Amino acid sequence: MSKYLIPYFDVWFKTRETVEGIREGRIVFNPHYPILISTGFSAINARMIGTFWGDALMILIFVLTGYLVFARLFPIILIRIGKLWNGQADFDSMQKVLGLSQIPAFLGIFYQLVYLLADDVWLYEYEISYAIQFLITFFYVKILVIGISKVQRFGYGFAVMSIVLIAIPLIVLKLGLQGVV
Repeated sequence: MSKYLIPYFDVWFKTRETVEGIREGRIVFNPHYPILISTGFSAINARMIGTFWGDALMILIFVLTGYLVFARLFPIILIRIGKLWNGQADFDSMQKVLGLSQIPAFLGIFYQLVYLLADDVWLYEYEISYAIQFLITFFYVKILVIGISKVQRFGYGFAVMSIVLIAIPLIVLKLGLQGVV
């Protein structure tokens, strides 16, 4: 394995090697940047209040909440769920896996910036194409499953079950907020 793996590029197709390198300390990776960038861009891309200060406040609240959830809460929950199947992850490695899983969001950011430069349309006036959304979701799930299985030191099935155990309450919460449940 090359010692020159760059997480932002190699995580797409060398996911296992990248996660193992980060877990073993051979690759330096700060998970806070991708988490902050992806939540910040999601906040900017969301429908806002309409005033500058109202939008700025909403973006700040969205970024702080997203950071607390992805960088603080989810690693703790995933570690506790992993303990059900004798997982061995620590907080730092789980946080780095969640940071790595946010890297595919950069594809959506790049796509929107190119679209903005080419068509001079504000970011929230169109949808990201389904093909780009599929690629982002595919790589997000791939990185998350492989990352969780490597840092917890168990199989992919348990990693998928860990994700599902987090996703079920979130789906119920979202449906409840929409008035479906």
